[in-house]
Amino acid sequence: MIKKIGISIFVCFLLINSYAWTQQQPKRILTEQDVINFAKNFDEIIEELENMDIDMDLMGSMVIDDILNAINDVESINKVLNKYGISNPEPFRKIAAMCFALTIEAFNTEIAKNPEVAVYLQMLGAGGDFIADMRKNVHPADLELVKKHYSKFEELLN
Repeated sequence: MIKKIGISIFVCFLLINSYAWTQQQPKRILTEQDVINFAKNFDEIIEELENMDIDMDLMGSMVIDDILNAINDVESINKVLNKYGISNPEPFRKIAAMCFALTIEAFNTEIAKNPEVAVYLQMLGAGGDFIADMRKNVHPADLELVKKHYSKFEELLN
């Protein structure tokens, strides 16, 4: 009887923790082709988005849902992204996740080259870890996919 109770408690503990983990874990949304197409068409995408009169102050948010909710015409943005090979569903969410992943990878690369950058980032974050905040919005597999293709973006970002 005690063994059954112990097993039941253990199973409940696993279920509760797996539920909590899935609540915090963003969905995996990127395909390899999305990442390749974004790198290939980066300049054109950025130019078209800049011409759409999007409030760039929104892009300072660390929560993708906040950005999506604040933009009035996500459908027009999605059409532009579809034109450049960013697939449905939710191309804008994919671009936001890729931008977060690119930022994370850029800082990780820079910190690997210059460890003192980590101290500077802490000062910028005013005690918070904005890289960790961004990471909460990107599925680990999506982050790895962007990392795999990061070299395609390095020259575009410099």
